Amino acid sequence: MKPWEQLLKLTAPHLAEFKLAARDPFGTQVNVLEQILKTNTNTRFGLEHGFADIKTVDQFRAKVPVADYERFRPYVEDMVKDKSGVLVAEEPVAFDLTSGSAGQSKIIPYTPSGIKAFRTALFAWLCDLAQNQEGITNGRFYWALSPATGKGNFTPGGIPVGPVSDGVFFGPEAGASLQALSCIPADLALEENNEIWRTRTLGHLLNATDLSLLSIWSPTFLIALLEQLQQNPERYLKALHDGLSGLSANPARSRFLEKHVGQEDLDTGLIWPQLAVISTWTDAGAKRFVRPLQEQFSHVTIEGKGLMSTEAIVTIPMSGSGYPVLAVNSGFYEFLDVGGGAFVCNELSPGETYRVVVTTPGGLYRYDTGDQVLVHQAFGGLPSLEFVGRVDNVSDLCGEKLSETFLQEYLGESGMFVMVVPLAIPHPCYALVLDADETDFDQGIKQAGIVEKALNANPHYAHARRIGQLGKLLPVRIKQPLQRYLELAGLTSPRLGSIKPSLLNVRDDWHSILKNWESK
Repeated sequence: MKPWEQLLKLTAPHLAEFKLAARDPFGTQVNVLEQILKTNTNTRFGLEHGFADIKTVDQFRAKVPVADYERFRPYVEDMVKDKSGVLVAEEPVAFDLTSGSAGQSKIIPYTPSGIKAFRTALFAWLCDLAQNQEGITNGRFYWALSPATGKGNFTPGGIPVGPVSDGVFFGPEAGASLQALSCIPADLALEENNEIWRTRTLGHLLNATDLSLLSIWSPTFLIALLEQLQQNPERYLKALHDGLSGLSANPARSRFLEKHVGQEDLDTGLIWPQLAVISTWTDAGAKRFVRPLQEQFSHVTIEGKGLMSTEAIVTIPMSGSGYPVLAVNSGFYEFLDVGGGAFVCNELSPGETYRVVVTTPGGLYRYDTGDQVLVHQAFGGLPSLEFVGRVDNVSDLCGEKLSETFLQEYLGESGMFVMVVPLAIPHPCYALVLDADETDFDQGIKQAGIVEKALNANPHYAHARRIGQLGKLLPVRIKQPLQRYLELAGLTSPRLGSIKPSLLNVRDDWHSILKNWESK
């Protein structure tokens, strides 16, 4: 059986199951919650919160408060010490790491049931994509489901602790088909040298004349790769000409591309004529990069990914829906309005914005994701949800999730004006705004180096820097920056000396603002 045929055979039942669940969203949600509580009744968390006595959603809310990760950290730390029956009855098969709001990373347990919840949604999406996007099943793809963030460790009992391989989510059968269809060899994910990784990645992509699907997280990932190709085409064409690890020499392809790569306007349609779909983030912080990506790939459909994090999968794209729909059978979802009221999926109002709270088979109960979604008209019985950003002050140019509370640990006591702002153009990076009267040129460079080192404690920021998605932190010295900030923010308090701007300001127009400030 051919790889695409095998994938469709494996994923079709999950799409059918998803569509069946969508016929009765609230009933499905109640069943999901009941199963999670029943399975974990006798865990430490279940006993402490009276899972055995919970019969309704309201009773669940009364016994289990909404909580952020810090509420679960002590439980997870015990699980990492190989203690059983803490949050879940199942033994975890892995622990993943993700950026925390402070310096500490969050450790997320993955159980068989938790992985199944991810797989159910991912397979439904993949099957729908293959069935409805013409041309995808005629070629191969490049799949970058999870950003590699370095080597992991193991618990005393041998359970891996981050980063989790994509194969865990897909299972051995689907994983074999995916690898057969991948234009990139599996061992490339283990490459630690960034230049070698980039050269091999571009070499394989340039050689893939039958590339039909690109699945990436941030659009900046692909934009950065293409910028590298345009800036140094000789290196990558030579690698293609001479061959490299896992790729046979292809002089003819190299000579053909030599005529087109390095031109001011890269003809992606000529390089990848079969490319049909790019699956990537298109909402919130990523939205600003969709237009330039579409301009580079005018012959390709760009499909927005659903809302998926290390902790949970919330939405998935479905053909015909303008926005991703609720992954109704992969967790129990609640939505908090601005007043803190909790609503379930059939109680949402189009046009309203809510904060997502999830209960997962992996051991998170009424977990506040910090993600905000805007509700659109229902599709196929399910709410369509657009991710509009984080509740807390977080910047996310390309997956780094940089928060003000994280910066507070390193800059909060500096005693001088300092602010970090995102710059989307000409290349995504951050600027460290300093007072020109407090900091000379050399001090600015030194301060930026210190802060850059601190930012690399965030594993996703460090990864984005390593692979070129983010440029280095830029020191920007401004005359009277506090006054300019107050004018910008429209603040009129007479006690200006006691007012500080936020350490992180996530406006998306800082490039023009700083240019204006520097000219004064």
